[in-house]
This record gives sequence, structure tokens and C-alpha cells, in this order.
Amino acid sequence: MAEQAPGAAHAGAVPARLLATADEQPELAGGAAGDTRRRALAHRRTAAERRRQRRRRPGHGPDPVRPARGPATRRQRDRAAGPRDHRDRIHGRRAAGRRARRPLAAAWRGDRRGRLRRRLLVPGAAAVAAHQRAQDRPQLRACRQRGAGRCRHPALGGRPRPQPRHPGGGGGRREPGPAAPAAGLRLPSGPGLCAGAAHARGRHPGPAGALAFVSATQWSWRRIYRRNALVFLLAGAAIAAWGFATFSLDRRSEADAAYTRALNLADLLAEYTGQLFRGIDYGLVGLAESLDMSRLGEPSYAGPAHALLSARRALTEDVFAFFVLDGEGRVLYSSRTPSPEPVDLSSREIYQRAIAGEQGLIISRPITGAVGYAEGEPILNVSRPLYSDGEPVGVVAAAISLSALEAFYAALELGPYGAVGLFRDDGVLLARSPPRPEIIGRDFSDVPLFQEHLPAAPRGTYYRSYYSDGRYRYSAYRRASGEPLVAFVGLDAASVMASWRQRTAISGGALVLVLALLGWLFLRSARAEASERALEAAYGERLETLAGESRELVAAPDADTLAGGVLALALRLVTADHACLRLRGLGAEGHEYRRCVDGDGRRLDAAALPEGGFVASVLAEGSPRQRMLADGHWLGVPVLTPDRACIGALELYRGGGSAFRDDESHLLQQLVAVAGAVLENQRARAAERRALEANVAAAREKERILESISDALFVLDRDWRFTYLNERACQLLERDDLEGENVWEAFPEARDTEAYRHYHHAMASGETVSFEFYYPPLERWFSVRAYPFADGLSVYFQDVSERVAMQQQLQQAQKMEVIGQLTGGVAHDFNNLLTVILGNTEILLEETSAGSAAQDAARLTQRAAERAQGLTQRLLAFARRQPLAPEALDVARLLREMEPLVRRSLGETVMLETVSAAGLWQAFADAGQLEAALLNLAVNARDAMPEGGRLTIEAANAHINERYAAAIPELEPGQYVVVAVSDTGAGMDDDTRERAFEPFFTTKGKHHGSGLGLSMVYGFAKQSQGNVTLYSEPGEGTTVKVYLPRWHGQTASGGPKPLAPPVPEGNAGRGECLLVVEDDPMVRRFVVNALAGHDFRVIEAADATTALEQAAALPRPPELLLTDVVLGGGMNGPALADRLTDRFPGLRVLYMSGYTENAIVHHGRLDPGVDLLQKPFGRAELLRRLRTILDRP
Repeated sequence: MAEQAPGAAHAGAVPARLLATADEQPELAGGAAGDTRRRALAHRRTAAERRRQRRRRPGHGPDPVRPARGPATRRQRDRAAGPRDHRDRIHGRRAAGRRARRPLAAAWRGDRRGRLRRRLLVPGAAAVAAHQRAQDRPQLRACRQRGAGRCRHPALGGRPRPQPRHPGGGGGRREPGPAAPAAGLRLPSGPGLCAGAAHARGRHPGPAGALAFVSATQWSWRRIYRRNALVFLLAGAAIAAWGFATFSLDRRSEADAAYTRALNLADLLAEYTGQLFRGIDYGLVGLAESLDMSRLGEPSYAGPAHALLSARRALTEDVFAFFVLDGEGRVLYSSRTPSPEPVDLSSREIYQRAIAGEQGLIISRPITGAVGYAEGEPILNVSRPLYSDGEPVGVVAAAISLSALEAFYAALELGPYGAVGLFRDDGVLLARSPPRPEIIGRDFSDVPLFQEHLPAAPRGTYYRSYYSDGRYRYSAYRRASGEPLVAFVGLDAASVMASWRQRTAISGGALVLVLALLGWLFLRSARAEASERALEAAYGERLETLAGESRELVAAPDADTLAGGVLALALRLVTADHACLRLRGLGAEGHEYRRCVDGDGRRLDAAALPEGGFVASVLAEGSPRQRMLADGHWLGVPVLTPDRACIGALELYRGGGSAFRDDESHLLQQLVAVAGAVLENQRARAAERRALEANVAAAREKERILESISDALFVLDRDWRFTYLNERACQLLERDDLEGENVWEAFPEARDTEAYRHYHHAMASGETVSFEFYYPPLERWFSVRAYPFADGLSVYFQDVSERVAMQQQLQQAQKMEVIGQLTGGVAHDFNNLLTVILGNTEILLEETSAGSAAQDAARLTQRAAERAQGLTQRLLAFARRQPLAPEALDVARLLREMEPLVRRSLGETVMLETVSAAGLWQAFADAGQLEAALLNLAVNARDAMPEGGRLTIEAANAHINERYAAAIPELEPGQYVVVAVSDTGAGMDDDTRERAFEPFFTTKGKHHGSGLGLSMVYGFAKQSQGNVTLYSEPGEGTTVKVYLPRWHGQTASGGPKPLAPPVPEGNAGRGECLLVVEDDPMVRRFVVNALAGHDFRVIEAADATTALEQAAALPRPPELLLTDVVLGGGMNGPALADRLTDRFPGLRVLYMSGYTENAIVHHGRLDPGVDLLQKPFGRAELLRRLRTILDRP
């Protein structure tokens, strides 16, 4: 009996023939005149359909064990089928009765709700039904011609007819028996089954199936709508939360940026104001030291005092005038006029606080100027007291223009409501921009800035409203370093947040639009998804069935079992008269296999069945093909492996005019794909077992060989591919994915190293090679041993980078030490010669007449000797043999003082920038030598930038840890002050960089450099217990960093160094007795001649022994011993000094030396209390040093 049409239970069991179109049922196309006939026909067929349905229901039919007694009545049978089936059948019968009593068109259209549902959701189902009707129409016509009793088409209610004999005849005849179902797939029916399921089973869906599709789609639409609505709400909430968080973070970023800008401006103002007032303070201090307190108030001193004040005024742009007040507060002198009026300023703050003994710079409240350039201008008076014998006798003061300060503040452009100004540290407002005259000079010490913020930190930010206008501002403040001043900056909050509000409005509108668009997209996708799910439901069920049945195929142990399962499942999926499966390349011999079955699954003789004639083309092309014959259709589907290799074909024959549909071909393709994968898997398993056994044996042998190897090891085959790497090799090569790769492709840079030549030699000759090479990409040195064998090359290697680096560092240090010893010895002899030359040249210059040829020759000789003196000093600096006088050094101040000199040395084409880090430590170094080193570096940088450029000198703190110190030779871990000199010049290549610190090495050409500049810097840094590093790239400039040790003692005073005493005029001696000891006769003769005529009694000796004897014979002790450090005869100068000072306790000692060794200099520094006269020296320097030491208490 024919199986029930899909959707019949839901539609009231209306026969499929009744639901066909008018074209397929000409007898029912009579219109309104045939209504009575159609109702009767529908009633009879409905009753027949119900009887067939009852016979298929569970509980009916014979039981092979015992008779089954079903329910007696129809209601009992419906309830026995289950509550859902009972409800569906009740609704189906009611719907069938209604459709039987009205025309078919009205039943299809339905009520208004049905029309609306079809308009929204049914287009996909209608398309499916129309497509199915178009495909089934030829079969329906063929069945009507043969008669309903002989038709197998389920749409006409026919049962499958016996399979005809194969048109080819022969042994293909089969025995009669029960026919197989027309379509073997048993899919569930009911209201959830849509038209797609009917199409999958080869049945006409009809209007009832379409209405079932509508119901299922509507149910899916509601469910998907609820789910998508929840997703939309969650997404909207997440987007809104993200927007709120983004806006909040953006606002916080704006506020942070405002604080940062305000703080930077406050730092700038504090630094600018501090420098301004420090400059004026230095001027006041200089005037206080320059004014003669003993002549203060004398009329004759008015001119010199006015000249001093005017000169200081010319150096300071922002000062209206400098003036001096006497002890009574009256104006004595002024830079404005030589004869100022004696105005009484005793009531002014600058006088009262200064006379009261207040220390430091005294700043008054702002006032309005009354005379001179300051008339009518806002000014600020600053002062310092004048002392005589420890008592204040007057005041030196300056009038500062506040207009220039306010103009600088106004140039910052902080907006219409921004505020910037300057407070005194006691809260008095000194200046403000925009100007507010009514509050200038007012005391604001009670505001939170001075009550809360400034006591907590000298620098910070806050957000408050201002007293002057009540507006809120993002404010920052900074106390000026070393001055009683506080700079503040306030950025208007409304102006700062204006851009944020605008961005928030735009972003908020865009966010709303995005949410609206998302809502529309969610609604549209819900409708589309509901329709697609309903259309795909049926095909998904068929694929699920295919997947479930295919599980048995995967477990097939051999090809024959697999072929039987494939053919059985193919006949369940597709109706055919017979099916054949052809496989080729089976077994070790690669024989061909073919198995055939009839429509009932009985095996046929494959040799007796003819082929479709196109199987060869299917096997060749690897794609499905169908051919129509006079009595049926052939379908060939290739069996493909996962790598798309064709290993067979599935052939099906169907008699009659019904062709194979596309969905049937697709299902068969899925089936044979599983078969191909299973066959390939069977082959792979066999090959895998054989390969696994071989690999296990090889792996065990390899592990046994390599168990005892501790070095890094890799093995290469004859094609230079990695076949094995141990863990150490992966670590050193920094790769763990090298197996199978070509060594020269994985490491292309190795082609340019020694490894390439040695590996090829070893592979070609079969000889073992050992070598070391450097591999730049890994920045490592490797020690390699390569052993060739029949299948390739085994390479053992180690990382020897540390050993090579240590060897290179040791060689460089030894080379520099040897050069230093050589240059030090040469400098010692040169200094003795230069002492004689310079000293006698100085005497010749004094004794010859000006403009004479002799004087010109003497002057040329002096210049040449001075140049030679500079060379020897640089040689000593490189050799680390120059005596240093290290001290606590303020590097930032030294850079500021050197800046004018460096600018003059650089010229106009080179821009100079000096930068000192905040909180810079003090260094422990020789200030004079550091200045010389920086000047040498600046000159080198200038020569490297002939077309101009930028030179930057930076000073910063550096804490060197052990890891970093290990990378720089001879640098100990600790705290250093780093001075970096960077230029934008041509840079250096590797060869130049390696030789840069060698003496006499230069790239400037002949007559353009001595090659000792960097050598001197190198020696000075090393002798100072520091270091120097050089970084340079061609075309990128050069940076030289000098590391100086940090000073950990008390902070240096920072005051100006005392000037050296002047050269004594006339006779420098006062009858003192001097003992001169010098082993060089020319130097000794020069010293004796230089002291002659200066009222000194000179005793000379060539060595220490003679000096001791002459000292013992003197009637009175000598006042001073002038001795060379290095003496012949077994006793040096310090030992002689110890012997004589023990004998004469009050004896003063002055050493002479051109090369100190370690006698009085240790670690590059003079011993405490030692006076040294460095060779070469002149007569004037000798006399000055002698007088200084003799006059010392």
C-alpha cells in the first residue's frame, strides 16, 4: 500500500490526488458547476484515506507471536496513539471536513490570518512546492496512461509494481517477490514536517504540506524573535555600557591631559621665573662683592658706583634700575643717573627686611614705579643687604618690570578664562595674567593652595574654583627652585571639556543610530532565519539519517563488506532497479572489484550485467554524470578519496521516464564520499602499521645512540634538511620547528659564514671538520665539529660567545695598557725638555726688545712648545698618568658655565642644546679635566658636521646593575652621572668605531687633527673610576657617553672657586732658603736661574743622597724642598721628603713631575696634602707656587 503523503495527518488526511493542481486533474477543473461532484469525490477519498491510515497505525495487523487486539472504537485508537497524535488527528479530521464542504481554492487561501501568514512566511514553501510539481508532472502523466493499479508514484496512491526485466536481458532476471518501498527513508510525519521533507522523500508536498510549513515557520519565527530580542537587548545594554565607560574614560583623559598641560606649564614658569630671579640675585651678589664698603657714601665714589650699577643694568633686560641705599634707607647710587635724589625708602619692605638681617633674596610686594623708565609701570623690588665687618650698612636693590613677566605669561594662550601667575611663598600675589590689578599684591595665604597643597608637596595639581571669578579650573603649581616663589597655572574647566562635550554629543547620536540599525538588522535576520530553518529542516533530517546509517560503514573491516553496505544504503535513499559499485586498485596487486544488487538488495552476477557505457568518463573526469536511454536513466557517481583521487564509481539504473534529481545525486555523492574515506582509511591503516613498526625501530636505535650526548646536536640529510635536533640545539638556534627544513633556507645568512664552506667540504670529502664562526643574526660565536656519514652530516656545536668576548676584551685592554705605558714614558722625557724650552723662552721674551727678530723667534718657539705641552698632556691623560684633583662637582652648573665657550667653539652653523635631568647627582671628578674632555668632544662633533647640525649635551643619573656592567668592560656596578654628547654628523663605520680611542688615530686628514682628543677623554674617564662608551652608525650621527662616579659625601657649596694669587711683582723671595733636587741637569739649571735675583738662597742637588748631605751641613733648616718625584740613586722625591721632614718638622715640600707614576698619585688622584707643580712650567708659575706655599700658615 502507498505510504501516506506528508502533511496528510495535519491536513485532515486529504488524498494527495485531491490536492493536485487542475492541470493534473482535468476532471476536477469544471469550476462552480462541478462543486457537488467534487464534494462527493472528496468525501469518498477522505474515507478511503482514513481506512488506509488505520491499517498503518500501531496495534493493527498480524503479530508473528500472538494476535494483537487493538482498541474497539476510533476515539480509543486515537488516544492509544498518544495525546499529541490524538490532538493532531482530531484537528486533521475537522480541517478535512471543512475543506470537503467548500471549494479547494477557498481551503488553500484560508482566512485573513492565513493570508497574512502566507504573505509573510510562505514564499519559500510555495517555491518548493512549485518546483516539486514541475518535476513530478511527467511521472504523473505516465502513471495515468498505464493505470492507477500499475503506477508506483506515491502521489497517485499506487503501490510499487514488480521490477521489470533489465532491458539488456540475460541473467539479470530476478525472482518475483514482495516489492521494496518506493522510498526507503522513513521520515516522521506530523505538523512539524514541512514541504522540504516531502520533497526529500520524493513526494508532492501539495497545499496541505505548504500549510504545515506555514505553521512550523510561524512557530520558529516566534521562538527566534524572542531569542533575537533578548540578544538585541543584551547587545544594546553592552553597547550602552561601553559607551558610558568610553565617555567616562574620555572625560578622565581630558582631565588628565589638562592636569599634565597645566603641570608642564607650571614647571616652565617656575623654571623661567627661577632663572630670572636667580640671574638678578647673582647680579646683586656680584654688586655687593664689587662695591667698596669703605667708600660707601663718599661723593668721589658716586661715579665708580654708577658705572658698576649701569654695567650690571646693561646685562639684565628685565630690570629697570639697580640702586644702593645707605644705612638710613636713602638712595645713594643708581644705574639710572650718576646723581640720584636722596629719596628716603626706609619705609619700604626691601629696606626693613634687609636691615633686619634677613638672608637670601628679598622680594617686595608689587608697586607702581615713580621715576625713570619705571614711571607708571608695575614693578617689583628685590634686594640684598650690604655688610661691613659683619654688620648691615646698606642695601643693594633692583626694580624688576612686571609688564615683561605678565607679557610672557599672556603669550602662553590659555584661553579667555585661563589664569597664570606668580605668588610669593608667603601667599602674596605678585603677578597674574589676565591682569587683575585689584588683587595684585593681596595676601592669599589662607587659600587651599597654601594651606593644603604647598605644605604637602612643592609641585602638584588641584581642581577648585578661583576666588577672583568663581570659575572652576584645572590648576597646577610649582615652587621655584632656590627662590621664595610659587608659579601657578589654571585651565578653565568649561573650555577644557568643550571638545569632550562635542565628541560625546556626536558619539551619543551615532550610538543611538547604531542601536536603531542593530534593532532593524535583528528583526530582519530573525525573519530570514525562521524561513531558512524551515526550508532546511527536511534536508537536514535526510542528512542526519544518512550520517546515522553511515556509522556502520565506517566500521566495515574490508572492501566487500563496505560495498554491500553502500549499495544497501544507496537503494534506501534512491529508488532504482539495480545498483553496482565498481572499485579499482584494491589489494597489493591493484585488482578491480565490482558488485551489483537489484532493487530488493539481492546480489546479482556483475559479469552478466551490461555497463552504462559512460562509466569510463565518470572515472576519468571524477564528476557525476547522468544518461537517458530509451527505457530508463543511468546515474554514475565517482568514489573519491579525501585527496580527490577517483578510485571507483557507483552506478544506478532506473527504468521508465523518471530521471534522477539533483538532491538524489547530492545524497549519493555524500554516501560515496564516506565510502571513499573509509577505503582510503583502510589503506592508510595498513601502510601506517608498517611505517609505525619501522619508525619505532629507528627511533629506538636513534635514542640509544644519542642518549650520552650532552652538546647541541643536529643531523642533516644529503639534501641539507634537518632530520633530528636535540633540545640544546633548539635552544641555541632559537627554533623548535626545524625538522624537515633546509638548513640554508632556514638560516640564509649562514651561506656567508665559514659554516657553509666547511659543511660542504665535510659532505663532499667525508672528512671531519672543526672550526669556530660567528653568526650575526643570533649574535653568537659557535664552536663546531661536523662528522659526515653515509646519509648526511652530524653536527655537534657549543656556544662560545662569552669566551670569545672575554678574549677580545682582554686583548683590547692589554693593547691599551701597552700603549699607555709607552706614551707615559715618552711624555715624561718630553716634559723635562719642554720645561727648559718654555722657561728659557719666557726669559728671552722678557729680555729682548719688543718687535725685534729675536723676540719673534722666541715667541714662535714658545708657541711650538705650548703646542707640544698640550700633546704631552693628552698623552698622559690617555695613559692615565695625569694627576687629578677630583671634587664634588655640580655637572649641571658646569654645563651652564661652559655653554658660551662651547657655542663660540662650534660656530654659527651648529645648534647647541644642553639638557640636565631634574635631581641630578653630583659627580666626583676633576672639573678642569671634565671641561677639557667635553670641549674635545664638542670640537670633534663640530668637525663631523661641516654643513651644520645639532649638538646635544645631556646629563642624567644612571644606576648600573651587574648585568649591564658586564656588557661594558672595566665598568663597576653602582651609581654614575652620565654626560652624553650627541651630534647629527656623518657617523662612523665599524672599523673606525673600533679604533676611535687609539692615540694618533684620526679621520680628519693631515694638519686637521692630532688624533688625541678621544684618547684623552678615554684616559680621563678610566682614571676617574668611570668609563666611556661610543655609539655610532654611518649617516646617523654619534653619541659618546662619559660615566663619572657619583659623589656620596656632603654637597658642594657651589660657590665660585677662589682665584689664584697673582704673580709676585719684584722679588718673590724674602730671604728663604730653598733646597732644589732635580736629576735632569738642564731642568735643574733652569730652576736655579729662574730663582736667581728673587732674594732666595738656593741649594741645588742632583740626587737624594747629595740633598741629604747638603741639608745636614746647613747652618739653619731650609724653608722649602723643591724636588722632582722621580730621582736616580735608589731614592725618589717622596722618600727624600719623608727623611727631611722627619729632621726638619716645619719643612714645606713642593714636588715637580712630568710623569708621576704611583709615588704621590694613587688611583689617578693626588694624595691629600701634596703640592705638585706639573711639568712643563715657566718662571712665573714657579714663583707664584713657591710664594703661595711659603705664605701658607
